[in-house]
Amino acid sequence: MKGYLLVDGYNIIFAWAELRAAANEISLDAARERLTDVLRDYAALTGLLVILVFDAYRVKRGESVEKRGRVRVVYTKERDTADAYIERAAGRLLPQAVFVATDDILEQVVILGRGAFRISSAKLRENVEAARRAMEKRVEDAEEVKPNRLSNRVDKETAAALERMRRGEW
Repeated sequence: MKGYLLVDGYNIIFAWAELRAAANEISLDAARERLTDVLRDYAALTGLLVILVFDAYRVKRGESVEKRGRVRVVYTKERDTADAYIERAAGRLLPQAVFVATDDILEQVVILGRGAFRISSAKLRENVEAARRAMEKRVEDAEEVKPNRLSNRVDKETAAALERMRRGEW
């Protein structure tokens, strides 16, 4: 799959139970790292370029971007929300396929109006799990690596004839 996935980071953290628990019991930094790791795997499995946005609305700093594989982690500048950043980014990235993961209803309406596709936090979770299961299945279904022997590359009759020749029974 080609395209972009824009993710409202805090919206997803507080929508997914295990990330919400990490934020509450460990730290918000831990929850951000876990979400980044999950999305890095998902991006690698799907081919999407993921832009994970965290707003720094009340933090005095400029915008920053960290590259983590196929994931760009964006911290917005002071007085800029993740929603506003996502709306601008979606506008720049269209007409390519742009998906936006958020449960914010107003944000979903704006994104749909711009021509992007919306994904709920629950649907993103389903997509992540489906991609992980598909990869696990591919690994399970992969053929066992066999030694590079002639007997592994010929049919049984030929192998038996070659063995008889080796023993001098031909």
